[in-house]
Amino acid sequence: HRSIFFTSPDQLVKATSRVNVIVLVGRLDSSVVHVAAAAHAADVPIILDLADNILSRRHPANRAGCNGVNFSALVPALVGVTVSTHILGARVREQAEVLGLCAPDIHVVPDVAETRAIYDETARFIAGVQPDGAAFEASAKARATPKLDRELKRILWFGDSTDPHTTSGIFSLLPALDALNKLSRRVALELVVVSDIKASFNELTKKMGFAARFVPFSPSALFDELERAHMALLTGGDDPLEPAHLPARALQAMAMGV
Repeated sequence: HRSIFFTSPDQLVKATSRVNVIVLVGRLDSSVVHVAAAAHAADVPIILDLADNILSRRHPANRAGCNGVNFSALVPALVGVTVSTHILGARVREQAEVLGLCAPDIHVVPDVAETRAIYDETARFIAGVQPDGAAFEASAKARATPKLDRELKRILWFGDSTDPHTTSGIFSLLPALDALNKLSRRVALELVVVSDIKASFNELTKKMGFAARFVPFSPSALFDELERAHMALLTGGDDPLEPAHLPARALQAMAMGV
């Protein structure tokens, strides 16, 4: 068997007659309707792979609810949906019912414990580059970051910023700040936030009594901070999406020894 990766829906539509099965990874934009139509005409089954609940109306990528419309069009062509947790699977079933659909078969495929080496090897595979074992090991050693000042305990939070009018995303840290302030009087702390919007970080931390540092999200930046962190503080707030995200983030932190 051979896997082919497409980033262009138009290219996938043109290649539909040459594939045996299509796996759509985390996409429910309008382009999937065209893919579904082409797959149906060619009698090619489709699997939808979801690592996030992009069917929720609270998801940033589904503000207008268009993902539900596209999912409704996609369902007749689906042979199944793969998700990373049972919680996310339940969310997908609930959203299907809200849309008046008979939910497709849902299969739970747990996330791997992602490390920097796994991320790099996956990126190389997708790019079609064969890794040089010796060069890869040398590169990993060259960029390895040692723990910094042992007197300063780094507490890491990573995730999306989301809406400042909710207690989800970065603002789910709000209930923990009092405890962290008290702890900082006994232990030198630094709160490190790896996220996407610095303005949200600034709003969150403007009245804090201890050090805080914002790091713009990228896979490399996240792995750097996981290597430096003494503890990961993973909070979810009142966002119904968060229970599906937290296990994956906890697994990633533990995989990096945090």
